[in-house]
Amino acid sequence: MRSFLQEIEQKFVVLNESLDSVNQEDHDIDNDGDIDNSDKYLNNRRAVRKKIISKNDLDLEEQNVTAALDGGAGPPRTPAAFRKHVKRVDYASGVEESINKSASWILGSYQRPEDEQEEYTDKFPFAETELRWQHKNYKYPSVNLTNTPGISKRKDKTKNYMKPSVAEAMDSKYEKLIESYRSYATGDAKSTPEQKIKHTIKEVARQLQEIEQTVNYASRLKTESGVARNGYGSSVDAALTKISERLIKISERVRALGE
Repeated sequence: MRSFLQEIEQKFVVLNESLDSVNQEDHDIDNDGDIDNSDKYLNNRRAVRKKIISKNDLDLEEQNVTAALDGGAGPPRTPAAFRKHVKRVDYASGVEESINKSASWILGSYQRPEDEQEEYTDKFPFAETELRWQHKNYKYPSVNLTNTPGISKRKDKTKNYMKPSVAEAMDSKYEKLIESYRSYATGDAKSTPEQKIKHTIKEVARQLQEIEQTVNYASRLKTESGVARNGYGSSVDAALTKISERLIKISERVRALGE
């Protein structure tokens, strides 16, 4: 039995010696004078072995680089340093998920972060229910930086943020008006209220003169060019009506300043 096994082993040695050297193969790998199925089998087997060896070498090199970058202490902090492809999350598009970690989420919780930057920023959609996601239309904090995630994929690219409600929009408008008046009334502590009102009247007169001059220029151009009213369009007609109404209101308020 032993001699039989030795004979088989010797046959394999002779066979391997008769084959073409690695990376020097021709179509007739076994050198038997013809190209048949055995040559195809040997070629496929060598291709598989080369692929396995190449993968093992790459994994070993990646481990060495990871250990060097991390200082060799603790778990690796740069996994998949040599990965070429990334997969993307459907509901948080633009977020790169490493190959060795699958995306996961549960209702009422954030998607699992993979590094410190993701832990301290609200990058991921927040699931309250299966139909309601918070932050799904928000930009990433690093959207203006290079080589970083951008806006999540959605149909309307112009809506970068959630629209505020009507009440929120009105509150914001009134806050700006109040802040503007506060700045006007108390901005210059050296001026008295009488001085501020006097300066305002002079400024209104100056700006009104500019407006009147502009209107006169437009009226003269209309007469010389023969432009008809119907050539303006409906939007201009509406604007002229609003301007007239505003001028009437302003004139009443200006008259009230002299009372």
